[in-house]
Amino acid sequence: MYILKPVTINKIWGGKKLLDYGGNKAISKIGLIYSVSCEKNNSNEILNGNFKGQTLLNVWNSNKNKFGYSKFDKFPLIISFIDAHEDLSLQVHPDDEYAIKNKISSFGKEESWVFLDTLENQKIILGCAINSIETIKKNIKENKWEDILNYLPVKKMDYVNVKPGTLHALTSGSLVYEIQQATDITYRFYDYNRITKEGKKRELHLSKALEVLKPKSKSKPISFKENKIIKEKYYSLQLTTLNNNIIHNKNNVFACYTVIDGTLIIENVLVTKGMSFILMPKEKCSALGKAKLIMSYPN
Repeated sequence: MYILKPVTINKIWGGKKLLDYGGNKAISKIGLIYSVSCEKNNSNEILNGNFKGQTLLNVWNSNKNKFGYSKFDKFPLIISFIDAHEDLSLQVHPDDEYAIKNKISSFGKEESWVFLDTLENQKIILGCAINSIETIKKNIKENKWEDILNYLPVKKMDYVNVKPGTLHALTSGSLVYEIQQATDITYRFYDYNRITKEGKKRELHLSKALEVLKPKSKSKPISFKENKIIKEKYYSLQLTTLNNNIIHNKNNVFACYTVIDGTLIIENVLVTKGMSFILMPKEKCSALGKAKLIMSYPN
């Protein structure tokens, strides 16, 4: 098993909520914490065992056969926490077909959110209110962005799946657990004309965003209930509570366990809110303490 150290990322729209999830206090606007990441520049450090001090990426590259996953050469998932202190930019991600055809990646990007906290009457942007690409282009030219957007009400512990091709954005007040395919292919559709600390507007990718946009693609929130497995195309996830339990990964593939509330002690390591650990196929471990976790694994 591997216990992982979170990686803290500064974002223009970030805030302070992720300090409670292991965020680095030296970072002023914490937008993102990578709880499980094998990405080259943001791979987690391992905190236990024979590989202590190494990155998850190094361990994956040298011991890939132990993870029980062979569909893609790359580690398949990224798990993170997001604090949307301000509205996030409107984005859209490509599907597998587009990513492969354009030689960008072996797969596109599907992601899902579990809302850990929301404002009263919170609404996020998910999908388009207009089904015609030509009408959407016309509205963009006329600067009628609001007419394009579909708003979706969400509340605490709602689960929302974001399919490739779906226009989406978290809005101010959203605190989420996010699971996604391990790729950073993101086409920014609109960013509210915000200015970075360098005094520049962030780059938009409007033409590519429109290429991959599926205006009819939408989703509805469902209640994320304990012990109910949600199975998407590329990953499955389940909410569970531990109370001085033996944890057993019964799957034939590795599983990630991410703490969303409470504290555990595993192999003399304190595992707090925002942290994750990975169990290999059929592996067991004992955990002291009580915590709510999201268990996830690739399909």
